[in-house]
Amino acid sequence: MLIGSSALAQTPTVVVEANRSAANPIDSLRQKTADVAGATEFLSETDWANRRAVTLKDMVDFTPGIVAQARNGAESMRLSIRGSGLTRTFQGRGILLLQDGVPINTADGSFSERTMALSTPYAGRTPAYYGNV
Repeated sequence: MLIGSSALAQTPTVVVEANRSAANPIDSLRQKTADVAGATEFLSETDWANRRAVTLKDMVDFTPGIVAQARNGAESMRLSIRGSGLTRTFQGRGILLLQDGVPINTADGSFSERTMALSTPYAGRTPAYYGNV
């Protein structure tokens, strides 16, 4: 069946605009974290530098509700938030990591802690904000 050119649908033009905020994005993220009702902590690149943090375990050592156990140095790690993932093997399965709202976990649920520049741990029921974690 042939369709004449007059029968083709015309799509409207879509214009997308964005304005860069003059505010510091780190301060904005820190405030967004502070506004969450629940156990949260915002960890920035500055925090990484000030805590002598070489691995993710070093970074979350003093974060309430988070346990990180390193194995084989920094090669693999078991990460538990409020008891989740304690019975799982290493590689972080059962923890959802988001970067700019997009999951950065691999297909099997593991993740590389070396990909993280800043982090906001959500503990307790707070992660339900992002879905079934």
